[in-house]
Amino acid sequence: MNMLDNDRLEFDALSQGVAQWCSTFQQQLPQRSVAVMEAPGLAEEPLPESGSGAASAFAQFQQQIAPYLSGSAGPRYLGFVTGGSTPAAMLGDWLVAATDQNVFVPGDSISSSVELQALAWLRELFYLPDDFDGILTTGATASNILGALTG
Repeated sequence: MNMLDNDRLEFDALSQGVAQWCSTFQQQLPQRSVAVMEAPGLAEEPLPESGSGAASAFAQFQQQIAPYLSGSAGPRYLGFVTGGSTPAAMLGDWLVAATDQNVFVPGDSISSSVELQALAWLRELFYLPDDFDGILTTGATASNILGALTG
């Protein structure tokens, strides 16, 4: 059995472990520093010949990365106007990642309708005219590149 097949068989246990870690992290935010001043670098290691699987990758994350994460999620971080990772936003990201919708044209999925609804709500929220239009992108960098290419 290959690693991907094993990860799929173990998905319930893996996702419960990640969900529990995320829940604990969110609960500990008030006690965590907003910035970590002394985060060590990661050891320079060559790219492995083969993958180690999701459980091993998660264990490595917990040991080498998680202890040095800042507690900047949510409304405590004001360095950039990036929004905050609220529980609802995090769960939404999980759903987006799990469903992996890549839409080529409207009608390929309901995703196009969801995007149009979100844009309509943003127009209403910010009192924008009905002819104000746009698209949703993966983030600020993608938006800036897309704007530069189409502007």
